[in-house]
Amino acid sequence: MNLNLLSKSSVFLTMHEELDLALKKCTEYSFDLFNTKKSDIIVYDSFDGRLLSKDILLFHSGENFYLLNPKNKKYNFFEFNHSSNVFKIPELKDEKIKKILSPFSVKALMPLLSINGVITVYNLKNSDKKTIAKCKKCQLDDEFFTFLVITPLKGFKNETDEFVNLLKSFGLNYSKGDIVRELINIYPKLHVTYSNKIQTVLKQDDLSDQAVALIITELLKKAEANIDGILHDYDTEFLHDYRVSLRKARSILSEVGDVFDKEKTKYFRGILKTFAQITNNLRDIDVYLLKIPEFKEELPEHLRYGLEDVESYLRMLRESETKKVNNFLQSTEFKANFGEAVDFFQKGYTDYPGELAGKRIYDVAADAINSCLGGHVRRVKKSKSMTPETLHKLRIDFKKLRYLIEAFGNVVYGEKTEALLDKLKKFQDEIGLYHDFHNHIIMLNYILNEMSDKNDYTEKTVKQLEKIFTRKRDKLEKKVLERLERFLQKKNISRYKPRSLK
Repeated sequence: MNLNLLSKSSVFLTMHEELDLALKKCTEYSFDLFNTKKSDIIVYDSFDGRLLSKDILLFHSGENFYLLNPKNKKYNFFEFNHSSNVFKIPELKDEKIKKILSPFSVKALMPLLSINGVITVYNLKNSDKKTIAKCKKCQLDDEFFTFLVITPLKGFKNETDEFVNLLKSFGLNYSKGDIVRELINIYPKLHVTYSNKIQTVLKQDDLSDQAVALIITELLKKAEANIDGILHDYDTEFLHDYRVSLRKARSILSEVGDVFDKEKTKYFRGILKTFAQITNNLRDIDVYLLKIPEFKEELPEHLRYGLEDVESYLRMLRESETKKVNNFLQSTEFKANFGEAVDFFQKGYTDYPGELAGKRIYDVAADAINSCLGGHVRRVKKSKSMTPETLHKLRIDFKKLRYLIEAFGNVVYGEKTEALLDKLKKFQDEIGLYHDFHNHIIMLNYILNEMSDKNDYTEKTVKQLEKIFTRKRDKLEKKVLERLERFLQKKNISRYKPRSLK
């Protein structure tokens, strides 16, 4: 990859007529045509629109990629080349661009929308007829929407800045942070609607079976939207989102599944479990490969080499597990079962009502949430100590509660939903981190025992990491138990308990 950063460039966004008028006023300058060509301008993002949501615009035209990153009410501009049609952020060599992209998009970046355009390049000359800058004008199809990118030549930055200031004085829109919003207004297809959060909006009086079916259908479609990314191995987050969507669907069916026929609910919970189970090993491997750099940071320099064999072993396992998952997802059986599930929750459920089918979704959801809260309290009271296994079960209970609130919070809590979810997630994440430390110890020792080829440092490295993670786990346990005690206080629990409207 050849990377050419042009952060000294200035970027204008304007209407074509306004730009032409402003350029005509620049009588001390001349514009010599260098070349012009038609070129598709392709907007890139993660498929859930993480860059666009932050007003970051990444697009490809000709041989180059262009990145506009808003900062201090204007855009920083970068230009670079990349051979691949799909971005994997870790592949990028330049730390500036990685720093911009990494916080907002874990997923791969790929084409979202192709816009017809014309790119014209001019040599900008001063009154002495010296070329001081390159001006690249990108005009988008019939909308008279134009980018003007001005890049100073070496030694002429100050003169180019004078030209830029002159254009600004004519009132041109100088990259004020609204480029993305303007583009989305003109090109609705840029308005990415995918989210791993449940988006379906329900009403309190909706029938429970219809409401739950809508939620499960949405989650199945979210899982399906990630399959292509899994098959192409664009990014590990596609598999993660696929699994989370299925987990939410199974959890919701386990808590409010009585709105459907019990046998049908049991059958589809089993199918969804199978869809997820086949990916368990691959997800575990992905997590540990992602953790390797973090593990290295925990170790003294002389022990880091011991992780090389662990990483090689995991990558070997990943190849076979990836093939297994891909074969499953492309199988006739999976496609048939997935289609059957979608058909049932879209329309087939009406022929298989459960005992709660005729009730309002508010009442069913409120009862499920209260039952889930009662389960947490009972579990804690029965536990004399918080073993890792007990905390893991508690974490699962909190996930069930959070999924219920995410699905039905708008009808139960209204505007309070997000605040309640945020508190639950923070607590759940802490328990999750505790559980991760515990699992790291188990998994690393398992890998060590399974590896036939390992260097002298491998065992020392794993034992050192075991000590580190045991210390971290034990230290975090006290914090988790203190937060749990605060959460389970009556005043806090009461915030989550919906009142019955029966």
